[in-house]
Amino acid sequence: MNQIILRLPFLIFLICKGTAFAQSSMEKMINGVAQEQKVQHIKSSNTEFLSGRITINISEITYHNPDKKGKRRCEQKNTSIATSFYGRVSQHRIKLYMNSPKRRMECESETHCPVFDGSSKYVLKRDPNTMKITEIKEYPLQVTTKYIEQDWKWMKEKEQYVVCASQQTSGANTLEGLNIEIKPYKPATNSDGATLIPLIPTYVLWITGGRDWKQAEEPKKNGINLRWDDIKEKLMPVNEAVSLGIPYEINIPSIPERDGENYYGQLLLNDVKGFDEFLLNPLKAYSITAMATRYRKNDYYESRTTITVRISLGADVELPPLKPVDDIDLTPLEPLGEEIPLTPTESVK
Repeated sequence: MNQIILRLPFLIFLICKGTAFAQSSMEKMINGVAQEQKVQHIKSSNTEFLSGRITINISEITYHNPDKKGKRRCEQKNTSIATSFYGRVSQHRIKLYMNSPKRRMECESETHCPVFDGSSKYVLKRDPNTMKITEIKEYPLQVTTKYIEQDWKWMKEKEQYVVCASQQTSGANTLEGLNIEIKPYKPATNSDGATLIPLIPTYVLWITGGRDWKQAEEPKKNGINLRWDDIKEKLMPVNEAVSLGIPYEINIPSIPERDGENYYGQLLLNDVKGFDEFLLNPLKAYSITAMATRYRKNDYYESRTTITVRISLGADVELPPLKPVDDIDLTPLEPLGEEIPLTPTESVK
C-alpha cells in the first residue's frame, strides 16, 4: 500500500504530462489546418509552367604570378550566353512563404527549394518504368566569346610585353544547357563562421551550366584564333576552331560571400513581393536584372569577374525574341597598356 501511495504523484504527473502533450498536438494540428486554409485562400491562377529568355554576360580579368619587370601575364575574357527556357512555378511554396515569411529562412544555402525552377533542356515527362524521357522542351544556347592574353615575348632581340593570343567566335551551342532556379536567399556561412541573415527577404538566382556527357565532342566553331609564333615573332592564325563552351558555375548560393580577401557576390532579386504576385498570377511578362562582382586571390593569380543576368518570364504573352548571335554586343577587349590594380582596398559591393 505504501508503494502505491508513493507512486501516486508520479502517476498524476504522467497523466498531466500526457494531457498537456495531447493538447499541444491538438493545437499544432489546428494551427496546421488553419495555415493550410490560409494558403488555399490566397488567390492564384492555374498557370503552372512559364517560358522565358535569359542573357548572361560574364567579364573576367586575371593576372598570374609572379610578375616580370613589373607586369604579369594577363588574360581577359568576355562571354555572352543567350537562350530560351521553360520552367515550373511552385505556387504552394510561395503561399506558405507569404503567410509565414520566417519559413523562407528554412531554405538553406545548399538546398534546392525553388519558387521557380527552369532549364533550356526541361524534362516534362519521363516513363516511370524505363526512366526514358518521352517529352522535353529544348532550346540551343547562343554563345559569343572574346579572349585576349598578354605576356612577355622576344621580339627584335628584345623581350616585350605583347598580345600573345587572341580568339573570338559566336554560334549555337546545342551540347550544353542552362539550369535556372530562383529560391529564398540565405547566405552561406563565411570562413570565419559568420552568417549574415538579410533583414529584408530576398531571392537568389541559382544558375549552372550543364552538359550532355553522352556527347564526347566539345562545342566549337570557327572564328578568329591567333597565337604567338616564337619563330616569326608575331601573332599568327591557327587552324583550330574556338570553344563555345560555357562555365558550369555561374551563380552558386552555397558559396560564402567572404573567404579572407576573396569575395563572391550573389545574383539577387530584391522585389520579393512583386515576384511572388507575378508567379501566382502571371498576367504579363516579368523582367529581372541582376549583377554580381567576384574577386579571388591566391599565390598563383588574382582575378575579378563581373556577371550581369537579364531574364524575361511570361505565360501566354509574347516575349522579346532573342537577338541573332552575331548581334550580341560584348565589351571590346583591348590590350592593357598598364596593369590594372585588382586588390580591393574597400569592401566590394
